[in-house]
Amino acid sequence: MAQHLNNATFHQLLHNTPLENIVPKDQKVITLKKTDSVDHALQTLATNKIHSAPVVDEQNKVLGTVDCLDILLYITKTVKTEVDAVGARKHGQEQVVNILDLSGRDPYVPLDIAAPATLALQFFASGIHYAPILEKDGKLVKYLSQTDILRFLCHEALEGNLKHHSDLLGKRISDLGLGTVKPVVERQASSLLKVAKTLKDKGISAVPIVDENNGDKLWANFSASNLTGVVDHYSALAHSVKDFINTNCPGSIHPVHVTANATLRELLQKFKDHPVHQIWVVSGDNHPMGVVSQTDVMKLVRDAGL
Repeated sequence: MAQHLNNATFHQLLHNTPLENIVPKDQKVITLKKTDSVDHALQTLATNKIHSAPVVDEQNKVLGTVDCLDILLYITKTVKTEVDAVGARKHGQEQVVNILDLSGRDPYVPLDIAAPATLALQFFASGIHYAPILEKDGKLVKYLSQTDILRFLCHEALEGNLKHHSDLLGKRISDLGLGTVKPVVERQASSLLKVAKTLKDKGISAVPIVDENNGDKLWANFSASNLTGVVDHYSALAHSVKDFINTNCPGSIHPVHVTANATLRELLQKFKDHPVHQIWVVSGDNHPMGVVSQTDVMKLVRDAGL
């Protein structure tokens, strides 16, 4: 069992841990019917504070998944300009079955509940964020996310079987190649639609929002999941991202961040303490200089032999 691997590496520990020990025991799987509308999907994701859900048919067979990135891509394809946003309400009636994995970022990859966690690591390190967990008879029982794997790794690294790796955990994230690519940024005055199109065009899931009236310093985080706030308010796409964030997701202001000198231990502590999918890397004067995503951590564990 995993708890006996006192000298295990990150990868070894995951390989000896079945997925059933990773997913929260009390997890309630939220599903969408294939005939549900995009509006209903947005409302479901917002109400349950989730970013993705499996889509099932009349027999409860999983057809695929829909997440906030799929919805973002759909919205930016159907709403071309800020003027279009005023009459965009009708687009929310599209059935979710027609936008399954529209982003191409989360293909349907079902996993067996008894499979080792390293199998999920391989998929998640490639950029996949979610995977349905099935029993041998194909019944959907859990819905695994990158967050579940990272939560497990953070606990083991900070409090469990991996905390003895002091040399590794004490390394600076920049020395590990994390957070070294300068991020695409948007300013407070940008329209919500412009920011959404930036996410689509750049193939990214989040951008830092900077304050152009304060030297372009980091002000907020905007990710595809924030778009759940447009339910019944598609006209908000024409508003500034600053107004949208202040009204719909003020918790995105003053996002979680570190400097390039932060250690891997400090980074994992941030991920453990905050339910975020990315952490911005800033300069000493709070300018966005890079980003570390959950996918980046998965890649590090997979490729660096940790």
